[in-house]
Amino acid sequence: MPTWSELRADFQALEQNLQYFRLDYQWGAAGVYYRIAGGGFGPSTRRFEILAEIAGRLLAEIPADQLDPSVLAVPAGKERWYEALRYHSGEFQHDFYGTQRDDAGNDMGNIYTGNIHLPVHASANLALQLSTVEPRRAQAVDQSNTISRLNAFLRQEASKRGYLWLVLGFLITLVVAALAI
Repeated sequence: MPTWSELRADFQALEQNLQYFRLDYQWGAAGVYYRIAGGGFGPSTRRFEILAEIAGRLLAEIPADQLDPSVLAVPAGKERWYEALRYHSGEFQHDFYGTQRDDAGNDMGNIYTGNIHLPVHASANLALQLSTVEPRRAQAVDQSNTISRLNAFLRQEASKRGYLWLVLGFLITLVVAALAI
């Protein structure tokens, strides 16, 4: 998997070929849709989509507190990257909205639109921004801190619920651990 810096360079290499492109968004009552517009579909467009797919998967390494919950709600892939661009690039612009109606004229909900002009440029900048975030897999786990937090939690539960619940919880944990083996 490439690094964010490598992805940034790959996105920058496409800026000249995709300088008139934009990424259109539609969401609301009719669902969520993305469309690359402003030019034909060629090798550079396909390369952008592949890089967006890779970037969307790489977002899994970013700590959850660094990303908008809407980004995390989208399965990994180019759609997740498009949502990350929407919420974190600073380039997203809201457009029109409307109301969807059924054949009888009943209100079915609102439909919203927006876009990012130059999504390749926004992608390169967001990749640069994300290169400064320490990935989850590289964060060290402090076991002594985890044990002390667990100990404090167990003491608190014992004082609230009594030791019977702790013994029961311990036995259930043993059974689950034994089944896993």
